[in-house]
Amino acid sequence: CVEVDAQVGHLQAYLASPSGVVSRRILDRGGYAYNLKLRIHSSCIDRLASNTPRGDADTLALRSIEFIATELDKITELCRDCIRQLNHLKNLTCVNSPAYQPLLDRVRRGIRLVEPAIEKHDSQLALKITQLAGKLSRDYDTLMKDYIAALKLRDNTEDLTHALFVAHDIEQMGNALLDIG
Repeated sequence: CVEVDAQVGHLQAYLASPSGVVSRRILDRGGYAYNLKLRIHSSCIDRLASNTPRGDADTLALRSIEFIATELDKITELCRDCIRQLNHLKNLTCVNSPAYQPLLDRVRRGIRLVEPAIEKHDSQLALKITQLAGKLSRDYDTLMKDYIAALKLRDNTEDLTHALFVAHDIEQMGNALLDIG
């Protein structure tokens, strides 16, 4: 969760002030998040394969942790996709960068709720994660309508298309949070 939150934070920083250093930081950390996911998967499999007696609840908890790790890794991949899209832009002013900040804040809030929800077996926290995902989806719909209206003006269509893909990737982060919840 810490690594994923940092990746989303770096994406926020990039959107606020585009920098090659921040872009590289996000792109270069992809293998790290993937390796963390694999370590979590391996640990869960090792525990499931051990001869230690466990109840169905423990088995389901370990499977859930595997699933959550996969979804968190998906969020880091979406951060890298956003950077790749943004690197195609010729004119950064086409991107409504301030509009992305509250969406990414919601993603980060959701990520920060994951560990406490798991540790406390708290369904209310899981529900909050899904509610954040719903808000993200509504914010995306608004942003998408704005970009579509701008596309209809036929100015900067290529840059606006990339910006719309970034918005869609952020919405997909919300879908990952929904799945986690």
